Amino acid sequence: MSRTPEQNRAHVKAWQKANRDTYNKRMREWRAKNRTKVRKYERDRRAKQVTENPERARQNNRTRTLRRYGLTTETWDRLFASQDWCCAICGTAECGDDRWHTDHDDNIGLTAVRGILCVRCNIGLGQFMHDPDRLARAIDYLNRASVELAK
Repeated sequence: MSRTPEQNRAHVKAWQKANRDTYNKRMREWRAKNRTKVRKYERDRRAKQVTENPERARQNNRTRTLRRYGLTTETWDRLFASQDWCCAICGTAECGDDRWHTDHDDNIGLTAVRGILCVRCNIGLGQFMHDPDRLARAIDYLNRASVELAK
């Protein structure tokens, strides 16, 4: 006996619900084997969301960010307000792209939020691998170069 497409979908959904652990395990395995496909699908889906409903896409991004860092809207707003609604590093009130970036300490984990940054400062920290010693050497270099050029 063959099923209609609607019946087949209902059957599959019922199986997935009844066998949640097995289904989740299979999906994790499939996603691990098909990383490129998954990334392309997610990238395409987000691009479509942004085009069709930019406000909803912005809200989804905020929700995803808050969940990722274990923050509530109130906690994030309180942190940003403590920075006077500016970048924690350079003090600009402009984010530089469409959103502010939540900086965290990779050594401790995602819940170790340090501050809210503009895109330039966030990228800058990333380029220096969030390494204070590397940043200090860069500052020393800039200071030495400035002095030498002024001679």
